[in-house]
Amino acid sequence: MFFSREPVRPESSGITLPLLCVILAFPMMLLFGAAYWRVREMSGYGILNCLAPDALVFLGIILSDILIFWKVFLPAKRLSYGLSQLAVQDVFSSGNPFPDLAGVHERLLGLQTDLERSQKRAVEAQASIKSAQEEANRSQSEAMAEAGSRDEMIDVLGAALKNLKAGRLDQKLEEVFPEKYERLRQDFNATLTDLQRILMSLNDSVGTISSGSAEIASAADDLAHRTEQQVSRLEETTQSVGSVTETVKKTADAAMHASIVVTQTRERAESSRDVMAAAMAAMLDIQQSSKQIGQILGLIDDITFQTNLLALNAGVEAARAGDAGRGFAVVATEVRALAQRSANAAKDIKNLITSSTQQVSKGTVLVQETGVAMKTIVENVGEISVLIGEIATAAQSQANDLSEISLAVNQMDQNTQQNAAMVEQATAASHNLSKEARELVQIVHHFHVGDRNVFGAVHAQVDHNIVPVTSLFSTNDFQTSDDGWEEFR
Repeated sequence: MFFSREPVRPESSGITLPLLCVILAFPMMLLFGAAYWRVREMSGYGILNCLAPDALVFLGIILSDILIFWKVFLPAKRLSYGLSQLAVQDVFSSGNPFPDLAGVHERLLGLQTDLERSQKRAVEAQASIKSAQEEANRSQSEAMAEAGSRDEMIDVLGAALKNLKAGRLDQKLEEVFPEKYERLRQDFNATLTDLQRILMSLNDSVGTISSGSAEIASAADDLAHRTEQQVSRLEETTQSVGSVTETVKKTADAAMHASIVVTQTRERAESSRDVMAAAMAAMLDIQQSSKQIGQILGLIDDITFQTNLLALNAGVEAARAGDAGRGFAVVATEVRALAQRSANAAKDIKNLITSSTQQVSKGTVLVQETGVAMKTIVENVGEISVLIGEIATAAQSQANDLSEISLAVNQMDQNTQQNAAMVEQATAASHNLSKEARELVQIVHHFHVGDRNVFGAVHAQVDHNIVPVTSLFSTNDFQTSDDGWEEFR
């Protein structure tokens, strides 16, 4: 092997790639292990903040390893390769295993020169390696120092966050952080200041909300109570209106029936007026007939008087005749007696006719007066019929109006019941709001902003304003007026 002429290539050696892998893998394993434990210890913070310094150190080590490989191992490999070539080709060249000493000396001098040059390069490479190692050590020291300051800063932030979790907003970070992390401290303090201001404003709002919710709850209770009473009164009013409506309907029906009866009475009165007119005409006819009978009786009196005169004359003539006229005298006496009886009868008839005529006259007057009274009665019955018709129409209209009022009252009753349900829901919501306000006060009271008295005062104010919830609709002091309903009773 030593005297072989076959050149030894750098690629034929298997040390370059494995060595590079070892150089790169070892620090990577160390740094990944350290990063893993760092993340586990600082799991409450950002991973980028925890790994940023380690990443810088890792990058510096990788760069230093690459520089060492480039400046040291590659020149050493080239030097080894050059020496092997000189030993094989230059010292024992031309196939002569034993050259002359002068050539060997010359070649050894050239080899020495190359070795010195290579040694110089090796020294330079070693200096570069040392410088890179120092730079890596310095970077590692800075990284460790930065990691220490970061750990201290993380501990301080952890304690501050623990106080923040406990509600202590008055514990600010007074210790100055490194310049790189000073902005974080300032932002944290500014956040605490903003939270204090927000909580103070929230404190004022909570007081207002609590007082308002308590007033709303009390008003809702009162409104619910009055609504329940209003529902009860509306139910009674609905029943009363229904009863009045029924009564008015009956009155309207009675008025309508009365109107019909009065109309029939008027028709009968009008027909009676016609009968009275006929009776008056008959009485006038009777009176006229009585007058004619009186005239006939006067004629009978005249006839009787003439007959009596004739009988008297016949008696005188019979007396003059003597016995010859005795029979004629008897006849004349009988005729005279008959004439006398006729005169008496005519006189009695005349008296009766006179009395009848007087009675007929009185009856005629009475019939006339009765006709006038009947006419007046008919007219009055007509007016009564008109009035009763108007009353029936008005009663029917009132019945219709009361029916509409009853429907409206029923609708109001339904709406009031719905309003009562809504008021009950609003009451429950207001009490829930009061409860939430008290819980919000407790939450705000958990925080400390340096002024404990403010939150304590708000808590006392809320406890004072929020009244206990009483049972709804427990009393009945809602009174209404009965004015205006007397006419329906």
